[in-house]
Formats: sequence, structure tokens, C-alpha cells
Amino acid sequence: MTTQLSQLYQSNKDTFFLHSQAYVEGVVIGACASPEIPLPDVWLPWTIKLHNKIENNAQADRIFEKLFNYFRQVLAGVKQNKEVLPKYIVESVSEEGIIENRAMEDFLSGVLLAHQASESTWRLAWDNMAKKEPEKMQTYTKRLKHCLMMFSTFANVEQTLAKAEKLNNHGLIEKLPKIAKSLPDAFNTYLSVSDTLVEYLPNQFETQ
Repeated sequence: MTTQLSQLYQSNKDTFFLHSQAYVEGVVIGACASPEIPLPDVWLPWTIKLHNKIENNAQADRIFEKLFNYFRQVLAGVKQNKEVLPKYIVESVSEEGIIENRAMEDFLSGVLLAHQASESTWRLAWDNMAKKEPEKMQTYTKRLKHCLMMFSTFANVEQTLAKAEKLNNHGLIEKLPKIAKSLPDAFNTYLSVSDTLVEYLPNQFETQ
């Protein structure tokens, strides 16, 4: 799933002004997971770290075309219920004890950025669900909160461990590696919640 993006990141000249590859992957997947798919002019700026370092429009067009092609690839995977999580996420949590991984943290930070930037879309869907099926909303709200808590926990493992140490929450420190193993399941739940919310948003526009 990351072939096109990996090729793009082989050129430092074309990617030094972008966030890390893992962060961009998180941003793209987070955007594709939104109940309403954002347009390119909305999500593309989320991938840029140094806006004033882009050389010219030709370079911007060349890079953004590759990013958009990757976006289309990921979106197709999401819509077809295919595995879209990068391998390093699955591999990072496949063995007990492996929880500190910079790529994983960058990826989850990108997902959270996309979610926060799309908050108004999520909120509209929640409001409509609350009006039509309030009992259903409670169930899905709980699921989403759990997913976001998981993403936040492992987006900065050092901070999570520091907070747990400060609160003398040694139980969390010990259990964190095992909890990390459920990250793929949490992401699948996140996608499922989003898919359910789509029906509560009128006039859907999806990038094909």
C-alpha cells in the first residue's frame, strides 16, 4: 500500500518540506477514514511541514500529484475493506514488549491530526445520529472515544509512560505492551464507526 509513497520519499529534494513518510501516511489514511472525504485542497496542506520551502509551482504540482495518487490508492482500500495499515504498525505490536516506535508514533499523530481537522464533519454526523437514533449514538460514541484514546496513548509513548509513572499507575506501564497489540483492531473499529456515520451526512461527495 505504501509503494508509491516510498518511491516519492526516495528523493530528499522533493520531500524535505513534507512531514515524515509515516506521518503523511497517517494523515492520508485519517483523511480517507473521515465520514465525508475532504477535497485535495483541504488535506494536502496537512502533509506539509515547511510551507516556505517549496521551490516553485512545478515542484508542488509534481509532488501533490504523487500524493493524490497515493490518496486514491488508500481510499480504494478503505472502501473495499482491505488492509490499509502500514506493515510497521502491525509489526510494531506483533510481539509483546515492542511499543516504542517512532514511525508508529508519527503515523498515529498524522491520523489524529486528520481527525481533529475533520472534527466539524464528525460532529455533524454525530448530531444527526443523536436526533434519529440516540441509543445508537451512545454505543458508537463509546467506540470512537476508545479508538481515539488508543491512538493518543501510542502517538507519544514516552509521554504516556511519564504520566503513568507520575500517577504511580504501574499497572498501565506493565500492560501497555499487551494493549498495543490491539491497535490494529482499534483502527478497524475506527473505520467501522466512520462507515456507519456516513449515512447521517447529507449530500455526500466522495473522491473516486
